[in-house]
Amino acid sequence: MRLLIVCALLLLAACDGGGTGAAPAGGEFIAALKSPHGPEGAVLLEVAGEGLTFVGTSSATLFKQPVSGGWRVMLVREPAGVIEFRVHVAPGNELPSVRVLQVAGADDRVRPSTDGYSVAFTPARGDE
Repeated sequence: MRLLIVCALLLLAACDGGGTGAAPAGGEFIAALKSPHGPEGAVLLEVAGEGLTFVGTSSATLFKQPVSGGWRVMLVREPAGVIEFRVHVAPGNELPSVRVLQVAGADDRVRPSTDGYSVAFTPARGDE
């Protein structure tokens, strides 16, 4: 009987909140390109999500264009380095999904592949 109660409690805990355990994000985040090659000169991204506002960047020039289902975003950094930008996610919305379309290295040459690249989001703290 005790085993049955423990199993029932575990099952209820797993079902709480839809089973994901994660509440919608909301807030301001720093998005950083993770590169297997070190400093980069430019990146072209496809950003999809609801309730997004691009706040800006201190390390690169940001260009954005709305496309079906999201945004096409280009960031150019001179000199090459870590490419980051800030995005505000409206309350009740999840973090956006990001696809790396192209990357240019420090030598301004387009990388032959985007394998190994990703964009990581971390909560922004104050006026960084």
